[in-house]
Amino acid sequence: MSVLDTTLGLAGGWHTTACGSLWVRAALRTGDERPPVLFVHGLGRGGGQLVPLAAAFRGVRSVLVPDLFDLGGRSRGRGRTLTIPEHAEVLGELLEQHGPAEVVGISLGGWVAAWLAAQRPELVHGLYLVNPAGTREDAEALGDLYRETARGGELYRRVVASRPFLGVPVVSALLERGFLRVLQTPDVRALIDGIEEHHFIEHALPRITCRVRLLLSESDLLLRPAATLQVWTAGVRDLEGLWVAETSHNLGYEAFEVLLDDLAGYLGMRRAPASWIATVASHLRVPPRTRPLREEAR
Repeated sequence: MSVLDTTLGLAGGWHTTACGSLWVRAALRTGDERPPVLFVHGLGRGGGQLVPLAAAFRGVRSVLVPDLFDLGGRSRGRGRTLTIPEHAEVLGELLEQHGPAEVVGISLGGWVAAWLAAQRPELVHGLYLVNPAGTREDAEALGDLYRETARGGELYRRVVASRPFLGVPVVSALLERGFLRVLQTPDVRALIDGIEEHHFIEHALPRITCRVRLLLSESDLLLRPAATLQVWTAGVRDLEGLWVAETSHNLGYEAFEVLLDDLAGYLGMRRAPASWIATVASHLRVPPRTRPLREEAR
């Protein structure tokens, strides 16, 4: 277990699934009948990237933060690299033990979360997705971009336009090296090369029946947010959300306080929980502007 996990109060443990041993950080509230909150990470360094966000809610809701197989975390798979729908099946096994959940998905994690809601609607109370990947147009373009640029800095610059963690140069450089190291692994290459037509999000959306909230970055250079909104608007009925100005694909780095506040509202809280990251950010800059998706959605 990492020092960060321990410090922020998330206990890690192994869960046995059909595909291997899944590492899950959790803070479970005994007697709380509200749905737990499942956080699903994207490409990068496993579920650890979502620990600061998840930990902010551990005092008010049960939270689960798994490491998806093959994507930079501690989980140990059994053989071949999983497809996106197979990652969703694994999370379904996890939720069978914890009940229906509010599912928060970031980037590729949003793609996995959507398939989870399509495959196991009885286990997903709602979807909260931040710049979700997985549309046919984005997946094909991302595969080409990855194969062309993963060994350089271009892909990272498309994910994070401004320097993360409030502009600390040393931290930013370490994050960039770690991110690119994960992207160059055989498992990530196999995941991207293994994407097939029926994996695209368009095939999952007609089966999603829960409420959906999207946060989309206006300046996302990795995906195409306007096309993402168009696909989701055409595919699901109960959709709402926000555009976030002046932020790139990794909105959690560049507008943590906006994400924290909006997720709290989605979960029915009157105010956002305390977070030292949000507090520091609020003293250093003005939060990015937001506007409703519905201004362009329909």
